[in-house]
Amino acid sequence: MSNGLNLSPIKILLMLGLIIFGLISTLAIANSIKTAKILKNSSINSQFVIQELSEPISPNNQWIINTTQAQKLATEGATILDARSCKIFQRKSLSNATCISWKEFSQPQLPFKGKLLTDDKILTEKLQAIGISNHKPVIVFGDTINGWGEDGRIVWMLRTLGHQKSFLVDGGFAALVKAGFPTVKLVNNSPPVRGDFVVNRSKNWQISQNELKANLENNNLVIIDT
Repeated sequence: MSNGLNLSPIKILLMLGLIIFGLISTLAIANSIKTAKILKNSSINSQFVIQELSEPISPNNQWIINTTQAQKLATEGATILDARSCKIFQRKSLSNATCISWKEFSQPQLPFKGKLLTDDKILTEKLQAIGISNHKPVIVFGDTINGWGEDGRIVWMLRTLGHQKSFLVDGGFAALVKAGFPTVKLVNNSPPVRGDFVVNRSKNWQISQNELKANLENNNLVIIDT
């Protein structure tokens, strides 16, 4: 009787397979560790940059634009409005921006305080004076951290009065500065080139109290308390 191992050819093949599998696994682990070290070392002097894609702007269903889209409109000659307070505007703002306050276009006395002025001729005059034109898109920006949504109010007003190519910028003034828009300090609030916009009110963006009451039972009605 032999004291040596009596292995069948099948067992020998299985053992060889296990040895080869072990070698492959070891090499794979070593390669992973090496790759991880390379990535770790290379990340020290590298910076991952997310490039914002520019998408076509659709005025009919888009009110908010990103900084890339704002840059495109600006190069096409868009009117730029700073909806922050004019005191902040005078300290620092974007080049070619014009200061605007929603209160200038609103009724000052109760019980209608805050509602848009009713005289379209006065509104037309005020909007033309700040450079609003029919053929030029309008970019509105505000202070998204300390503001009260003034930029949204201005865009709503412009669209309600008939200027459908008006947009507010996601991220406001800070985002535009970060994106590289040029700024100026101690802004001279000189009047811009007069525009030619004429008010032509749209009923799509407002509702009266009576209309709201009549539709309170409508399941498709959504009311947002801001």
